[in-house]
Amino acid sequence: MKQYNFNKNFTDFRKNLNLAEQDKLSLTDARKIIRSTIRVTFNEMPEKYFTDNVQIVLTEFSKGSDKRIKPKFRTQGSFVYNTINKPENPPIQRMDLDDGVYLPLSYTDNTSDNFQQSAKIVKNIISNCVSDLCNDKGWTLETNHSKCLRIIINPTSHIDLPIYSIPDDQSNTIQQDSAEFSRMEGLERVLSYNKAEDVLLAIDNGWIKSDPRDIEDWVKDTKDRFNDFIYYSRYFKAWKDHQWNESKFSSIMIMAGISQAMSEIGYSKNDNVALNLSSIATSLKLYLNNAGINHPVKTERMDGDLSNKDEIINRLDDLAMNLFTATKTNNTQLLIDCFGDRFPNDTGNVLNTGVVAPAIITSSEPIRQSRSDFI
Repeated sequence: MKQYNFNKNFTDFRKNLNLAEQDKLSLTDARKIIRSTIRVTFNEMPEKYFTDNVQIVLTEFSKGSDKRIKPKFRTQGSFVYNTINKPENPPIQRMDLDDGVYLPLSYTDNTSDNFQQSAKIVKNIISNCVSDLCNDKGWTLETNHSKCLRIIINPTSHIDLPIYSIPDDQSNTIQQDSAEFSRMEGLERVLSYNKAEDVLLAIDNGWIKSDPRDIEDWVKDTKDRFNDFIYYSRYFKAWKDHQWNESKFSSIMIMAGISQAMSEIGYSKNDNVALNLSSIATSLKLYLNNAGINHPVKTERMDGDLSNKDEIINRLDDLAMNLFTATKTNNTQLLIDCFGDRFPNDTGNVLNTGVVAPAIITSSEPIRQSRSDFI
């Protein structure tokens, strides 16, 4: 039986998902303006946004001689991982750039009432100053996200601002990253650091322990182990965006599931990309049906709160089946149905005349039999 591969189609598909240079420039130019606005607010004109009561609270945690907090910045997320895709359905879906705002603070007890209160204070200060900026630029500020502020730049893109505190004696770890940023690409430009020990994220009612560099380390390690990890993540993200305008089946959850599948003892990579993706889709379905998708840096499952889990499992079933069937029938439409019109409508190439055999994943967990369980 002939076996067809669509490796070139997937390569061209990836190119169709790439951001245009103007899109990247729009995001990075906006990031530069936002950073400058926040720096000026804290360093040059605090009197505009700092009431006397706010100043009293923040002075307690400001170690410098001028008692001013000097923000630092660090980009994180898909823009750094190189997993960002052009959105299929804007403005519901948008390109996003996550730019962490790091505030060097001096404290000995991060559970004190005053310190917990400082999270709300700094979040309000930054919200107020970027609100004025948004009014000037015609952007839109969203403050209803518990873990970040969101600035909508245009219908296709937004910038998220998670706000962190970092011990002031460890703030050089952020400064070093900023210096390296302009000379390096992707993950490499942010992974050169000495890990800070106590990075906290501002939420609505205080600080919680959260260091995005834990995820960055994991992405870098997984990428080093599996060369196709980033590419496969982009394909599955594009599949998700074609299937749903909005979904709680998050990008990081998808990436964790892909890593979990590729790390299985029985995983054997095939030269046929469609067969690899079919096998991984089957594994994702298996995880959702049983023990779950494991968090990459925490000891917990990520999919416990998925409200439409059965629907996701069914569509993963369809994805696995279509990918596998396309390699036998050379039917590109099966792949377009899964990934959308951005997937090239070109016929596949004959790979060989042997038996079609997908990458194999074995598991100690029981597999729910269905029409896509080919193995």
